[in-house]
Amino acid sequence: MNDMGLFKKHLALSINGAILGFCGLFLQNSAYAAVYQILSDYFYQNPAELSQTHETQLILGNVFAIPSMEFNGQATLGSGTASSKVNNSLPYMLTSHRFTDKWVVGFNVTPSAYGHINWGDDSIVSNSSTVTNMLYYQFGFQSEYQFDKNLSLGAGFNVEYNKFAELNYMTPPLGNQVNKIQNGVNYVGDFGVYYKLNTYNYLTAAVYTQVSTYGHGISTLGSMVSNDFSLNILQPPIAYIGLQQISNEKFFLEEKAYFSGWHIVKNIDFINSATGSFSTPANWRDTWSFQVSARYVLTEKWAILGSGIYETNAVPTATNQIGYPVSASGSLTAGLDAQVMKEISVQVMYSYGGFIPDAMIANSTTNGIVSANTQSFVVQLIYKI
Repeated sequence: MNDMGLFKKHLALSINGAILGFCGLFLQNSAYAAVYQILSDYFYQNPAELSQTHETQLILGNVFAIPSMEFNGQATLGSGTASSKVNNSLPYMLTSHRFTDKWVVGFNVTPSAYGHINWGDDSIVSNSSTVTNMLYYQFGFQSEYQFDKNLSLGAGFNVEYNKFAELNYMTPPLGNQVNKIQNGVNYVGDFGVYYKLNTYNYLTAAVYTQVSTYGHGISTLGSMVSNDFSLNILQPPIAYIGLQQISNEKFFLEEKAYFSGWHIVKNIDFINSATGSFSTPANWRDTWSFQVSARYVLTEKWAILGSGIYETNAVPTATNQIGYPVSASGSLTAGLDAQVMKEISVQVMYSYGGFIPDAMIANSTTNGIVSANTQSFVVQLIYKI
């Protein structure tokens, strides 16, 4: 691979792995198995961009997320406020290896969706929600073929591990009803194109297929136990397109637009729970996300990173729920990139984001607003030869 290819890959690695504009979006759709997908170049990687691998590459990282929410309004148990603040660690790994001048294969282990809210057993909203906790992981194989110096195409096959899901609420006078998904493995395909428009501009585009099925597990309430519990697992199809610009050896810029097909969330179905079966209307809408990412080289060993992302709202006010409050949102991320050795670089980033504006809740059990913010710290190591 020529020097420009290596230089571009170094920039792309640092930006695409470091920016992580998703950090401010973790909470938005987090409950009832319709949790939010984490949109970033690494967690929904374009397989065609594997063409930028020189020989071998390993990326190890961890996201330390601290999401907070506060409800103000009227609920079944009274009026006032309720709050949630939790923290989670989301590790990830991406690898790739070049077998020929034209063919690269990669293997990834990344979180694909995350949501965690803990209102507590004693809050005024506990009859509607006590805990929502979901973390989906994706194990993916990707392959890329470079047809010529300008065009690369890629495809992948991903196993979605949708087993980490819990949705709880109080059922007086019996206590907290715990609903857990313990069996949910699904499959997603991805396809991508990477095209050199000219010396300074590159087009990137990819599509990921959806998951629309049910996970199975156990529902308990006091002495009542259902071992035949089922709940929706819904992850929308995603398509994105972006433009990468390398104006000189110091500056990298990428603009990207994502489309997420959340219209697949029509209802949330609790099947064979400890207290029976029921369905809640959702009627979610498709969303758009807009992201701008940049990297500027300060010295041979140091660079600064920055990103911003804005996401439209998927949920109508009429079906917005305290267990998974949703609104339009945005986040800003800043970080440092350090070249510690010839083959090793390290990135450290901080992100802050939240609802823009606050989420509106207006249904038969809850009426009020929910504010939300997420602080995230990201540490990432890249080894490449």
